[in-house]
Amino acid sequence: MSAYLSDEWVAELNELLRAVTAPVDAPPLVVQYEVTQAPGGDRRWYLALQPGTVQAVVGAAAAPDVTFVQDWPVAVAIQLGQRAAPEALLSGDVRVSGNPTTLLPWTAALRHVEAALAELSGRTQLLEPQG
Repeated sequence: MSAYLSDEWVAELNELLRAVTAPVDAPPLVVQYEVTQAPGGDRRWYLALQPGTVQAVVGAAAAPDVTFVQDWPVAVAIQLGQRAAPEALLSGDVRVSGNPTTLLPWTAALRHVEAALAELSGRTQLLEPQG
């Protein structure tokens, strides 16, 4: 069982994403995720979506097309299914920067990413924030 947002968690997600069928005609896309106030400090990971592949990578992307930022309590609530990501986005608890319309060609693949995240959730350890 890996800790939520740890390097191991991202590696497990990446393994699950091997099964995702990515469109071959969509332009490459990088989606950055940042969680502030996480145990041990802020955490960053990103999705690298390229024709035919979807990968989860630890760290900050050099030039993300879209970035989502949220604090730890919001991320945990979404992870546990206690809160819907769209609601958190619309309420301003998840902040977005960049060009979200670049996500549109990747809609089907991103649904598979959501399914992989849901599968991973069942074997994820949530830690309490420190401080």
